[in-house]
Amino acid sequence: MNPYRLYALRLSARREVSPSFVRITLRGDDLATCSDILLDQRVKLLVGSPEGLAEVGASVEDWYPAWQDIADERRPAMRTYTLVAVRPGSDGSGEVDIDVAIHPTDGAAPGMDFAATAPLGTPAALVAAEVGRDGYEDVGVAWHPGDATEVLLAGDETALPAIANIAGTLGPGVRGRIVLEVPHPEDTRTIAAPDGVVVEWRIRERGERAVGLFGGREETDVTDDGDLLWDEARGAAGWYGWIAGEAGWVRELRAEARTAGIPRGQISFMGYWKRGAVGA
Repeated sequence: MNPYRLYALRLSARREVSPSFVRITLRGDDLATCSDILLDQRVKLLVGSPEGLAEVGASVEDWYPAWQDIADERRPAMRTYTLVAVRPGSDGSGEVDIDVAIHPTDGAAPGMDFAATAPLGTPAALVAAEVGRDGYEDVGVAWHPGDATEVLLAGDETALPAIANIAGTLGPGVRGRIVLEVPHPEDTRTIAAPDGVVVEWRIRERGERAVGLFGGREETDVTDDGDLLWDEARGAAGWYGWIAGEAGWVRELRAEARTAGIPRGQISFMGYWKRGAVGA
């Protein structure tokens, strides 16, 4: 059985966390089984017309074929996020929180529009792993440090929720760096990392970037082939890296890492989104 299933939810609260983030709370009847692994575990949020969501929701297990079969004009938009909190609850009181990054985009942006403007009570659907199903702890998770004792995490604003989740799980003996590039100074927040892990912020408004993290690159090919970059690695003893964010930004950092001689199997690169493509 697929570890993922569909949960029918409704928007119950929103709060502006910073200029670039809106935290939405979604409430549902059966979230007692929703995975609370957090980390960078991927979930899907479906938003759209109540009729389209009802068509998908009629098939909790086979939600994806049902979603594909819906006519284009009724098919709910689907976007990928990381949960930042799960409160299982009971009797319809279960809730999940998602921090949605708000950034300029060309074209439609159904995820951001839902987070910023949908009336409270608006229906939505969440596709998330269910506790107890085989593989639920690992599905959709790209953070695999193994026995690494030194780590590097780097991301833009879209990766900040996952990095904050991961940082809170690092053991007291782990050392390393967390580098976060965000649009505005007000987008910084407290990251619960152990004493041996240094948290660094790059503020785009001030012209600061995480590119250059590996000491720069020399004439390295960063040609965009049109696909989102997704290259997961599993760590072992020693050093492990995890980098996620806008696809072009991630490609630049991957090129730097190659020039610096970092073994491919020790670092993951994930393009969460693509600048200029349809919005979140």
